[in-house]
Amino acid sequence: MNLTAKKLIDYKNKQGEVWYKGWRLVNVDTGKAVGMMAYNSYHETQFNVQIYSPVHEDLGPVGCKAFATGLEALIWAREQIEQLQEPTVADYEAAIHKVRDYRYQDSVSDDFAYSNGKIDRWDRIERQLKDRMHGLTPSAI
Repeated sequence: MNLTAKKLIDYKNKQGEVWYKGWRLVNVDTGKAVGMMAYNSYHETQFNVQIYSPVHEDLGPVGCKAFATGLEALIWAREQIEQLQEPTVADYEAAIHKVRDYRYQDSVSDDFAYSNGKIDRWDRIERQLKDRMHGLTPSAI
């Protein structure tokens, strides 16, 4: 697997020194975002890595760890990502069920869930999950 880190942001302090950087980790072969890495000069272990769920990146990380160097973080990330299993139809169905539960919870607990975009976000994620599930090859089903 070819993994690359695409820089997203830099934050500078008043002296112009960069204290925070963020990268999206992308599988070059598929173009899919597989995680993120962040650098924070104020933390003792300055590099933090999160590995996204292979089912959908917005469903939370499946791995997270802090490192002293970016190289250590990237090596760990690659190892974790390579060990992930391809999602099955059952994985997608379970995720769709979770998303529907999250959507329902937001609709009953947040008076502004429709106007602040929460419901649209859950609907978008559900559509993407269905598209990914239907795009599976017969051997993965």
